[in-house]
Amino acid sequence: MTLVFPLRMLNLSLTTNIPNIILGPSYWACSSSSRPHDGVGILLRTPLHKHVQTIDFWNGRLLKLDLFFHQTKISIISLYYPPSGSIHHSISNDLIAKLFSWLDHARANNYHVVILGDFNVDEIAHSNYSPNHFKLLRLLSSRYFTDHQAHFSIEGPDPTFYYTNGSSRLDYI
Repeated sequence: MTLVFPLRMLNLSLTTNIPNIILGPSYWACSSSSRPHDGVGILLRTPLHKHVQTIDFWNGRLLKLDLFFHQTKISIISLYYPPSGSIHHSISNDLIAKLFSWLDHARANNYHVVILGDFNVDEIAHSNYSPNHFKLLRLLSSRYFTDHQAHFSIEGPDPTFYYTNGSSRLDYI
C-alpha cells in the first residue's frame, strides 16, 4: 500500500502521530508570511522518493511533486486554499491560476494527477456561502477531477475537521 500525506505545517511529532509506517523524505513549501506554521507538505513512503523528478512550489500554498515510473508520470499536488473572505480574494485567484497552469502542463504531457489538501470548503456546512467560495471545487469538477472520499464512501465522506460544536469536511483528495 502506498501512502501519501497532505500536511499543513504544525508543531507535531510525526513519529508519534503517524504510527506504523515507514517515513520517507518529506517535502515542504513554506510560506514567506509572518505566520510561522503556514505552508504545505507531502510525506512519501519509502521508497517512492527515488521516483521524484521535479519539485515545484508556490507561496507556501501549493507543492507539486512529479514522479516517474517507467511509462507512467504522476503529479501529486498538495494545496492550502485560503478560507472564504474578501481579504483572501486575490490569493485565491492567484492560487487557481498557478494550479491550472500546472494542470495544463500535466494534461499536455500525459501525467496522471492527484490533488489533495486543505480546500477550506465544506459543501454542506458552507452551503449558504457565496458561489465564489466554491470556485475551486467547481473548476476542478469541470476538468473531471473526482472527490475520492465521496466517490468511494457508501455512507458519505467523513469529517476532516472537528470543533467544539461539531465537525466539517475541509480536506479533500
